[in-house]
Amino acid sequence: MTFKFDLEIFGKCLQGLGQGLMQGGILMDTTRMIHRRGMYGGMSIWGCGTFMPGGCTPPLNIWHPMYAGNTTNPYLIQQGNNIATFQAKEIFDQAYEYYKKQEQQFTPQITDSQQTTQTEIGKQIQEALQNESGEYSITTSQYNALLNKQNKTAEEEQLLDTAYKASVKSAGESYMNCADKEYGNSDGSLTKDEFTEYIMGTINGGTDCSITDEGREAIEAAFNKLNIDDNGKISKDEMSAFIGYLDTVIDGKKDGKITGAAFFKALEAFESDSNMKATLQQIHSDLYSE
Repeated sequence: MTFKFDLEIFGKCLQGLGQGLMQGGILMDTTRMIHRRGMYGGMSIWGCGTFMPGGCTPPLNIWHPMYAGNTTNPYLIQQGNNIATFQAKEIFDQAYEYYKKQEQQFTPQITDSQQTTQTEIGKQIQEALQNESGEYSITTSQYNALLNKQNKTAEEEQLLDTAYKASVKSAGESYMNCADKEYGNSDGSLTKDEFTEYIMGTINGGTDCSITDEGREAIEAAFNKLNIDDNGKISKDEMSAFIGYLDTVIDGKKDGKITGAAFFKALEAFESDSNMKATLQQIHSDLYSE
């Protein structure tokens, strides 16, 4: 989660530091007067002379080093800094919790217990992409409402960006879970052979369909472009980059809606667009860079 510098919060932190120093100074002067009978010596109210280092009451020994005055005493400054730091931490914690709650309104949260649901979402995405008139929204209704809001603040724009990336990543993982479950070995990735089975099963209507050498070359070209890191497997995050590619490059809208029409255009781009892999790499970097 990203926080920008807030002048008002910074000012409150400085105010807290000043209050801490002031409180420490008042306590110092009060303690010194009680402990040493005034600012300039004499018998204290405890009956001890001013020559006694630290005085006669152990609880007050901690204040005795304050010979140099309020502004130069290192212990006082440390105490003030401690108070200000504590107050700053409270402010940060409150801000963090606030923005965390705000972000959760727009970010899909998927846990292990929802794995079945995630696979079902992947199936819905797959069905939408198989149909040229199909459409699937990967973002939440709260996201869409904020997206359409006029005059968004910088914080809202940042929130939208964070939520969008989370939605794309979640959709890619769901889509991969579905494809891997049906055509792979459920290890969270697709090999070239598994990817071929996937293409044959989803695009051509079944794995028993024959495939020409030209068609196999086209599938291999698609696999090589999706396999961004060239490790021989298409991973969940690489599939997420492909989901982002459909929305931001093919559709060019970045509205959280992926369509079958965009998917079929992407199939053509696998063969015709020599820059597609570099584009996918950039989308992947944008999604997963901290």
